[in-house]
Amino acid sequence: MLRLLKLLIFSLLIVLNIKVVHSFVIMDPGKALGMDMMGRDGGGGKTSSSSPSDTQNDIEKAPLKFDDVVDKQGILEVYFPKKENTQPEMSSVNLDLSTKTTIKATIPVGYIVRVILPEKEHMSWQIGDQCDKWEQISSQRQKNFRLIDFKTIKSGSDVVYLDSFDISKNPPQPIASRIIRLKVTP
Repeated sequence: MLRLLKLLIFSLLIVLNIKVVHSFVIMDPGKALGMDMMGRDGGGGKTSSSSPSDTQNDIEKAPLKFDDVVDKQGILEVYFPKKENTQPEMSSVNLDLSTKTTIKATIPVGYIVRVILPEKEHMSWQIGDQCDKWEQISSQRQKNFRLIDFKTIKSGSDVVYLDSFDISKNPPQPIASRIIRLKVTP
């Protein structure tokens, strides 16, 4: 009756979705050593044999080491080798001007700055009064946004004006303006 009660409680635990179930098996050490096992040093494992006497002979021949230390660092290096960095990693900053008209930014020298601007069909952004604190690397359109990448090259402060024009009309008509108050630190 007690076994049936234990089985019922165990079944209820499984049905109720208990998230962690810990279990272990108690085994006679003589039988455990006779199982197919593989040692890290290549020894200690038994080969499959057809008779129990062969198994006993294999166990007696196998070196038994209980003081082995697992080389965790060596295992990590084998499975996850360190990547050689040929290029230094560049830090970057995003300046999102898709909803703002003015933004203040303090950025160290050597950073990549991505300016995100809204851009519709027949729209073009112009950067006024070229800033000597950064240089333009790239400019691309993705969906309804213009992404302009700059690299900071010199410390100091500057104000950058970005103006948007409708280029479908002759002469082009201004649509929007954005201002970046830039401070580049050493």
